Amino acid sequence: MRLIMKFKAVRSTVIVALITLLACEIALRVSGTQETYSERASGNYISPYHQTFPSWYFTEKPNSEFTDVRGEFSYHYILDSLGLLRDDALPADSADIKILVLGDSFTFGIGAPQDSSWTRILQRELQEKCSRQVKVFNGAKQGGDPFFSLVLYRDKLHLLKPDILLFLPNSSDILEVFARGGYERFKSDGTVQTKPPPWHEPLFQYSHLIRAYLKIFRGVRSEYLYRDKNYESISQNTIIEINACLAEMKKTSEANGTQFIVAPMPLPYEIKSGAENRLLNYNGKPDFVYGDVDSALRDFFRREAISTYYWQIDGHFNSRGYQVLSGAIFNLLVKKSPLLIENCRK
Repeated sequence: MRLIMKFKAVRSTVIVALITLLACEIALRVSGTQETYSERASGNYISPYHQTFPSWYFTEKPNSEFTDVRGEFSYHYILDSLGLLRDDALPADSADIKILVLGDSFTFGIGAPQDSSWTRILQRELQEKCSRQVKVFNGAKQGGDPFFSLVLYRDKLHLLKPDILLFLPNSSDILEVFARGGYERFKSDGTVQTKPPPWHEPLFQYSHLIRAYLKIFRGVRSEYLYRDKNYESISQNTIIEINACLAEMKKTSEANGTQFIVAPMPLPYEIKSGAENRLLNYNGKPDFVYGDVDSALRDFFRREAISTYYWQIDGHFNSRGYQVLSGAIFNLLVKKSPLLIENCRK
């Protein structure tokens, strides 16, 4: 009898504990305090690890279209035969000066209609202010990073024969490269395989309670599953990899007779909070990194409230924000490109 009573007491304790844990899990899910960026933006958990792609070349499907649906906005995009954003405003073969822009979702223009991406706005301003025909090719894709951009340009997009290659990295590239790796992701069979996740990622993915535990007791604050105390070393080591990639991009572009400009841009939340752009502020900064875009955006938003220029949950610029970014890029180009200095008015 005593054994039965003891068993019932243990069973009751276990049941209460499970109910309590379940209640905590439900409460955390309802509160949303432990959601990852992808869950806040689109409602789905997306692992930054163990990603597989069928090709080295990180583009959309050629001659396709898609609608990017997020909690705050929904915009439709049409792609060309290269899997890049289609722009028929100026035929490529009629352009005197060609500019190829590479980057991630901020360069692609997520957060605005296709005709309001900053590259489209830049195209219109260049046409208005330049004496020669200028064509801007948007070679970016959401989720891109420097290594994907380098391989795409090196193997395919150099055939566009751009006069200028402009690359816009941002601090999100640091963790993406950390999770994906560098050249080792490109497999000999033509596919891409990124790093495997830490063993406990499935627990993190499916339990918000585990996320809270890792955050409070282990200092883990994001789906990349690094500890806060390790971020500085992770950041520095990854930036070294990124700079080596950018140096290779510069070497490749110059071998093709193309001017290379890389302009690290601050993310909207970095501007709002005053956080540094880590791709600018570290020892050993290469001489091809220009701070014009970073400083230009920060200067503008010292005079204007940035909150109305980007999506508060998603974090991307809206149409107004991309207008400002386009202006900063235009000013950068007419300072740094001999072709545009000669043919465009400021």
